[in-house]
Amino acid sequence: MKKTFLLIALGAAFLAASLWVWLSNGKSAKAVKAKFRLGGAILTITGMMAAGSCSSNSSQISCYDPAPSNEVYVDRQGGYDNVQDVKNGDEINIRVNYFSAYGIRVAIETPEQSTVLQNVIYEITESRAEITHTIDVADYLGEAYLRVYIMFSADEEYECDNLKLNVIE
Repeated sequence: MKKTFLLIALGAAFLAASLWVWLSNGKSAKAVKAKFRLGGAILTITGMMAAGSCSSNSSQISCYDPAPSNEVYVDRQGGYDNVQDVKNGDEINIRVNYFSAYGIRVAIETPEQSTVLQNVIYEITESRAEITHTIDVADYLGEAYLRVYIMFSADEEYECDNLKLNVIE
């Protein structure tokens, strides 16, 4: 409310300064200086008022949508470190937002990474994709890890997310 009244008062002062500049044909340096200062104050206050209505993303406040970032997200039940109970036929959703990826590789491995229980490559044709991966580890039961790898080519990849699984019947 105070900002609104201040903005109205500054607007009236700006109009008075504009009239002063017009009456002096722009030859009064004091009038031009007053008009610029009042205009700057009005822009600052309106900017401050508008910033509160914009979305805030952590420490940044912006009225614009941020540029999409490269990310891969595995939908999980519970927290990041929680073990997720799964069985053959269960589906896990993987959201990909990656601009330079050739595809993603989903591997389910034993905890020691000595045995690969399942290995599937999904080709990505768009920068934003949603993949539904179906669990199929045959008759294996127990602890396992679902690992998601971003593939830049057929030979180049890196692990970007993983999920601790408990395979049950």
